[in-house]
Amino acid sequence: MKCRRCGANIGWKQDCVGKWEPLNLDGTSHFSTCPQAKAWKNQNKNSGTDYTKLGIKDKAQTTL
Repeated sequence: MKCRRCGANIGWKQDCVGKWEPLNLDGTSHFSTCPQAKAWKNQNKNSGTDYTKLGIKDKAQTTL
């Protein structure tokens, strides 16, 4: 998959509390390297992400 903000190739992983986190292909958090990270942080602070809009239909598609 690609980051909708910067276009980088990313994967997804569920963290220990069940939240989905975007990862770079080397396994590092994409939040720490995305030049548009602030825009993501400020967007819909209190709402969950609808992963179906990202094209993810099956949780198996979210792992690297």
